[in-house]
Amino acid sequence: MDTQKMILQAKQRAKWNTIIILLTIILSVTPIFYTLSVTYYATNDRANEAIARTTALYALTDPAIKMDSTFVKTKISPLFNLTFEAALQEQYAGENYTVGSYEATYGFMQKTSEQIDMRAPTPTDEKFPKYFTNTDFQHGTKTIQPDQQVTVFALFDKNYTVNELDIFLRRNALVMWNAVNTGVEKQILTSTKETYPLIGYPTTGVVMERNTESAFLKQLELLTELPTQPYDIGAKKRLAYVKKYGISIYGATLSLSGETLNQLLDDHLIRNFVILREEL
Repeated sequence: MDTQKMILQAKQRAKWNTIIILLTIILSVTPIFYTLSVTYYATNDRANEAIARTTALYALTDPAIKMDSTFVKTKISPLFNLTFEAALQEQYAGENYTVGSYEATYGFMQKTSEQIDMRAPTPTDEKFPKYFTNTDFQHGTKTIQPDQQVTVFALFDKNYTVNELDIFLRRNALVMWNAVNTGVEKQILTSTKETYPLIGYPTTGVVMERNTESAFLKQLELLTELPTQPYDIGAKKRLAYVKKYGISIYGATLSLSGETLNQLLDDHLIRNFVILREEL
């Protein structure tokens, strides 16, 4: 065997030895980092804190779709990443249906990525949080048939207390999400640019504890206590406003027929609306 072949074989052996050493190191270190990652997210209940933060934000800012926080899948990687996935639900005819899924990844409690996968017929361009501007609203129902079932986010003629919302139930309109006046809505609804998302609370399904005003306040307080929240919803000043003036409802997500929607417009109970979903 000549010298050149011996050198080549030695290089190949050295290469494989290096690979084996690296694999050995990786395989021995990975369990250690995984244990450290689990310990990190278990300490001070960090994993549940991240999940609670996101589910609260979803409940407060999305007037049609809610995150099912009762069934959440979580995964922790050896690189201190926490990934959780939850089903997204929408209500049709009084029943909750899964219409998509939400997935977020955190690294050291900072959100690094998120993905929303929606199923038909819900629009695939679902955004989180959801923003509305003045240009999103319409005033007429020309494109809606009287017997067609629609889900709309409607602005009322005035502010109502929770108990006064029975007026819409008596008109065969199901109230699904209440929009709460927090002192910045005039700025939001007169702007043609995205400012803050509207906030409120769902009236159907299970979110946190119960879908009540107290649960809404608790969720809003949660977001004020977590400065790493990546979305600015003005939680601190909006919470202060609600605590000072109380909860009043200026709009809501309604499930109703085109005929009922037209009657509410004619009777000046609602001013304008955004169609969130319509049955074909």
